[in-house]
Amino acid sequence: MQQGKTSFDRREFLKHTAVTTASACTFLPEAKGIERRNNSSIKNCIFLLLTGGPSQIDTFDPKPDAQAEIRGPFKAISTKVPGTIFAETLPLLAARADKFTVVRSLFHDEAPIHETGLQLMQTGRISTEQNRYPNYGSVCSALSSHSFSPLPSFVVLPSKIGSTGVTMYQGQEAGLLGDHFQPVNIKSQG
Repeated sequence: MQQGKTSFDRREFLKHTAVTTASACTFLPEAKGIERRNNSSIKNCIFLLLTGGPSQIDTFDPKPDAQAEIRGPFKAISTKVPGTIFAETLPLLAARADKFTVVRSLFHDEAPIHETGLQLMQTGRISTEQNRYPNYGSVCSALSSHSFSPLPSFVVLPSKIGSTGVTMYQGQEAGLLGDHFQPVNIKSQG
C-alpha cells in the first residue's frame, strides 16, 4: 500500500488491509487544533449512513401502533433493549441492540435540503466555506492511536456520496483536520 494513497479498488483494499473500517464515535465541539492521542481508547467505530436504503418503518422504527397505511408491512420484534423494537427484518441486530445506538430522528433549522442533513449527520454542524468541519471518521482517525498506521483508519464504501446537483460540502471529508485524515475510498467495480 502506498503512503498517502486515497483510492483503492475493492480487491486491492481487501488484499492489503483485510477490512479496517473506523468511523464516527465521537463529537468534538471544535475540531481546530486537534491533538493526536496515543493513549486513546478508540478501538473501532462503525458509522452507517444509509442513503437510498430501506425505510425506517422497514428497519429500526416499525411504528406497530400506527394506522395500517403508515406502518410497514413487517411485524415489530423486541430487542435486547427493553422498550426498543425493530422490524422483523433485523433479528440479529435486535439480539445485539445493547451493543449500539440507533438515532431515530434529526431536526434542524437549516435549509430543507439533503445536503444540510448530510452535513449534520456526518459532522454534527453546518460548515461554511471557511470552516469545513470534519466527518466523524476523520475525527476518530485523528484521535486514534492508529492514526499513523499504514492501514487506513477511516474508510468510505462503496464510494463517496455522488453529486446531488447542489454545490455544497456534504461532510464526508477531513475538512479542518487536513489531508492526512481524509477517508480512503473503496471504488466499486462494474
